[in-house]
Amino acid sequence: MTIRNAKVEDARKIAELHIEGWRRAYDGIFPEDVLKELDVTDWTTWWSDMLQQSQVITKIVVSEYGTIVGVVSGGPLRDSFISGYDGELYAIYLAPEVQGTGLGRKLFLSMAGQLQEYGFTSMIVWLAVKNETRYFYEKYGPVEVKRVINQYGVEDAAYGYTLQNLTDIERT
Repeated sequence: MTIRNAKVEDARKIAELHIEGWRRAYDGIFPEDVLKELDVTDWTTWWSDMLQQSQVITKIVVSEYGTIVGVVSGGPLRDSFISGYDGELYAIYLAPEVQGTGLGRKLFLSMAGQLQEYGFTSMIVWLAVKNETRYFYEKYGPVEVKRVINQYGVEDAAYGYTLQNLTDIERT
């Protein structure tokens, strides 16, 4: 497997992986119609826009067969109502066949390192409180910064991290 910078031409495959990840992660959490109506064209446009922003870091994992099996993206904090944090992990999604291999940890910690290289000192990760992936993020010692009800009626939590702590973990 190869990890490389994502390009605009990767947007559709990233969108497909992102939608697949949402449908798996949020099944039984988000309203069923929301998950059914996720549109790859809309998400491709969103990813194309993200990939053209200079402060957004996006890496993909490409399998030996040329398939995108992972994506991680981060950059400046997008929510002005959270203070004390400057960076954000926007997305991390893995295809089912690479989950549980340590790739998620590698992408999470490497994104923390990249954000730190770009001058950020901290990061926020948003997640649905009922999503079991929160246990993955809780292993790295976050502070719960805020809880909100999102536009779908689902409770989300913002977990905050100090990037130095995460990059220290990455080195061990």
